[in-house]
Amino acid sequence: MGLLRGIIQFTGSFDGLSFYKTRQGPIRVRTTGGFNGVAIRTKPNYQRTRENALEFKHVVAVGKLLRLALRSYLHPMRIPYGHNRVVQLFHRIQQCDSLHVRGARTVAQGLQTEEGRTLLHGFEFDPRHAVEDYFGVGYRFNPDLGQLSIAAFDAQQVCFPQGAIGAELHFIVFRMDFELGESSALSRSTLSFERNEVYPPTTLSVSLPQGSGMLIGLIGIMYYQEVSAQNYSFQERGRRMIL
Repeated sequence: MGLLRGIIQFTGSFDGLSFYKTRQGPIRVRTTGGFNGVAIRTKPNYQRTRENALEFKHVVAVGKLLRLALRSYLHPMRIPYGHNRVVQLFHRIQQCDSLHVRGARTVAQGLQTEEGRTLLHGFEFDPRHAVEDYFGVGYRFNPDLGQLSIAAFDAQQVCFPQGAIGAELHFIVFRMDFELGESSALSRSTLSFERNEVYPPTTLSVSLPQGSGMLIGLIGIMYYQEVSAQNYSFQERGRRMIL
């Protein structure tokens, strides 16, 4: 790599050379390089690059579909790097697809495997605030009936932040068709509870969404406080996928 010394100094590319300024101050020069679009599309030695690009494009599209379907529930949490975590999840699920060749593997086929479904089940959108860290109560999701069965619990088992007088457990069900790239409307039910109370076993039920695709459940917790005799939500915590 050359170091430019002289009166005339500029940055950019010129006649096959690239001039750029470093943090140390001097302008350096090197030959231009990098990926060539024609070569990537046509040359055999770029086959793996083409395969990776196709699969990455697919998981990005699927991740966007999921985030758009849940945007009203994910946005209040302002999850850092949420897009990256969703893409990484679907990339791992995609790799479970053993039916298609590399470059044609899909998330839909990956979810046909037990390993793929296990990756989706229990996925926390924000690992800083896992549902179990706040709502450590046993529950069971019955997708055939659209029900969430919650064991009896004492509200003292729930982690309440300072200022919260109560909480709501959100139970959401929707369909995702990973092949067609479609999602259904969301069905929701909530369980409200306050501090220092004991609650019997409870079942939350929703209407099963119409349409094709996999039925997916989502649970999360929201806290509220009292201001001028009115309850206002002030913390959203935990969004976890369940199958």
